[in-house]
Amino acid sequence: MVVPAPVGTEAMALWDLTVAYTRVTGLYEIKTPKTADDIAFIGRAFTPYLQGRDWQSVQNPAP
Repeated sequence: MVVPAPVGTEAMALWDLTVAYTRVTGLYEIKTPKTADDIAFIGRAFTPYLQGRDWQSVQNPAP
């Protein structure tokens, strides 16, 4: 997950990193520890998406 999505040179740097990632056999996942502030920021970034969804879920039950 990258929030917000990078553009320009940052997007190219991310692409280069992604390509390099594929060259390491046995590397399945890289994670960065998230602080409470990071989690709050991610939540705010995804709020419009989550509020606009129309599928049924535990958080969005059928009427």
